[in-house]
Amino acid sequence: MRGVPMALVRQGSGHEIWSCGHMTVPIPRHRDIDETTVEEGIYRRLEDVFGEGWWR
Repeated sequence: MRGVPMALVRQGSGHEIWSCGHMTVPIPRHRDIDETTVEEGIYRRLEDVFGEGWWR
């Protein structure tokens, strides 16, 4: 995405840990992920890499 390398670091029973540029981000491995978790837990953490509001 946007020339930033992404790689799976490790997998656990409930989460995957991904490296994206200089950040690591836990991604839940659930069928349904609520919107709050996605926006505040994943998207906002990646603003340092992709820029403010990158997902909009």
